[in-house]
Amino acid sequence: AGWAVAAMDGWYGPQWQERPSLVGIMSVARQGDPIAEAPLLQVVDDPTQPAIIRATAIELASQYGAQGLAMMANSLGDGSPLVRASALRGLAALSPAQKFPLIEPSLADPVRGVRIEAARALVDVPRSQFSDSQWQQFESGLAEYEAAQLAQADHPEGYINLGSLYAVMGRVEEAETAYRTAIARDRTFLPAHNNLANLYYQTGRRAEAEDTFRQALEWVQQPGSLYYSLGLLQVEDQRLEEAAANFAQAAEL
Repeated sequence: AGWAVAAMDGWYGPQWQERPSLVGIMSVARQGDPIAEAPLLQVVDDPTQPAIIRATAIELASQYGAQGLAMMANSLGDGSPLVRASALRGLAALSPAQKFPLIEPSLADPVRGVRIEAARALVDVPRSQFSDSQWQQFESGLAEYEAAQLAQADHPEGYINLGSLYAVMGRVEEAETAYRTAIARDRTFLPAHNNLANLYYQTGRRAEAEDTFRQALEWVQQPGSLYYSLGLLQVEDQRLEEAAANFAQAAEL
């Protein structure tokens, strides 16, 4: 810390230490405390703040009801693509009917990262809500998102993202393929196993979900959550002794 302070003094002079800190506001907001609502909204509206700070404030302010919602909607026209993308991620949690008129114009944003976030946010909106031209823009945004994920195809994360996208859209076979590919890239990667098992569970393939959890136990280095998930599955099947043993193992780990 001392070295970092000295380096900052050398770069900017000691006056950088007099700048007001936002760390306290951000920390309180991360705990969900309503006292942070007004300061966060002021940060978002402050053009002197760096875009990354304002984008972070938007993500945190999304928990604050109507005012947070209004702030995110207003931020869709912000000059910074970081801020616009952050607002879109917050609005994605709204119902399809609520978010479609707010988000749809962002499908034509000049920045690809913003178009991608808009397309991701609208994946659960029925096709009937789109006009033909809007649907073309939506599909174009999805294609850009898929291309972005495949750009990191040697890692599992991109395939996890694609699987999650396909699952929301009801493209179950494609989601399964994406999750299996993620496992093939790194079989120790817990989210890939977890998402695949949950996909099986949600589509009524309970035996395959259990098999996936059990296979993952052989590979994942920190399998506590796997034992817990397996126990939940067994509880639903009334296999209570097995479930209790797995819960105990999860608690131990």
